[in-house]
Amino acid sequence: MLYKHFGDTTQPEILKAIGVLAALNPTVKSAYSSLILGDWKLISAPNFPGIITPKPGKEFVYQFTLGSMSNNLYQPSNLVCTVNSVINTITKSDHNSNPQLNAENICSL
Repeated sequence: MLYKHFGDTTQPEILKAIGVLAALNPTVKSAYSSLILGDWKLISAPNFPGIITPKPGKEFVYQFTLGSMSNNLYQPSNLVCTVNSVINTITKSDHNSNPQLNAENICSL
């Protein structure tokens, strides 16, 4: 289904499927479960702001300007960047005894 919609998770059909799958999750407070720890590869389209509309036949090429990806912190802001993959690493926090999670995004450009 993600393939059919070029990874776009905002499509109603995909949102419905996510709701169905979420209802099947037996884990209470799953955000605090140790099962969530690890490296997670994004299999949907990156949702950074300002995606450049792909040309026909290139719908799985996700491009953004450096300015839109970085809130114009870096120059040249019109430099086109292609996002090949996004990995989210979730680790347990050692800062206190509360069950908190740290998350880090790593993008392959």
